Amino acid sequence: MTTSAVAVSKPQRGVDAPVGAVVFGTDYKAAAHNVSVVEQQTTFAAGAPVAWRVTLPAATGGESVRVTLTTDSNTETVVDQFVAQAGWDVYYGKTLLTVAPGMYVLHYLVDGHELGSGTFEISAAVPATAAPAPSATSTPAMSNPTKQPTNAPASTATNTPTPDATKEAKSKPAAGLHPAGARPDAF
Repeated sequence: MTTSAVAVSKPQRGVDAPVGAVVFGTDYKAAAHNVSVVEQQTTFAAGAPVAWRVTLPAATGGESVRVTLTTDSNTETVVDQFVAQAGWDVYYGKTLLTVAPGMYVLHYLVDGHELGSGTFEISAAVPATAAPAPSATSTPAMSNPTKQPTNAPASTATNTPTPDATKEAKSKPAAGLHPAGARPDAF
């Protein structure tokens, strides 16, 4: 189970978040009477875990709760399923939901009815670019353009391929985190 849940009297919903609005961040803090999201944000780097919390109406107990992730191309993945205990009203978690760049919606369905959702984005990794270091054998700039350079050994740059930041490692996502029928290596 990737989702945790608690019964909190007077639950805080996050900054300007009504009941049912999923709030995202880099982590969460769970205390006896409070669950909060750390560094609230909606854009995450590819490969970074996502933390979330949502306040829903208090459970009477026995409700079926399903947490799903929908992509911008309308594919749906079940993230979690469980039975709510009486009084549960704050649901939260932190996990690597996906590694593929794009917009996603995290849904909370209780007995088949959507009671909470929130949108977040996974951004493509930005490739690290480094300026070429000056060569120890480079010749200084000529002050006299008619002077011929000496036949000193020239340094040649070697192009070392860098990984393409838009391609992810070919590893399978955690069980259940890809849509049915989709190739695991497509993520």
